[in-house]
Amino acid sequence: MRLLVLTIGLLLPLETHAALELLPFTQTIWAQACAVLPYCGSGGTGVIIVTGMITKAVLWTIGAGATVVILYASARIVSSAGNEEVLGKSKKIIFYATLGILFAILASTIVNYLIALVSGIATAV
Repeated sequence: MRLLVLTIGLLLPLETHAALELLPFTQTIWAQACAVLPYCGSGGTGVIIVTGMITKAVLWTIGAGATVVILYASARIVSSAGNEEVLGKSKKIIFYATLGILFAILASTIVNYLIALVSGIATAV
């Protein structure tokens, strides 16, 4: 429950923070969060900065995982000794891992644009 309130609180505007602080168990949650988060006292820009940091970490993890999967499939191709079944499965693995990397890049672009839009750097078209 505390994690849910903390997650919701980090993603909502400051007016919601004031409403959530009225709940008795959220005051200790905010104190714990501010002890860990480096941008806690900077208001709405802190939420944007932390959201960007979390998003970048997730996207880097996806990219690193896809790279490891591509290396694994490449090793399977090298060691397949001409077995068509293993070659076919390995090619599919490489295709879908590459597709995952492309989706991660697309997601990164969209998230960066939305962060810039929310922080006032970009304008909506």
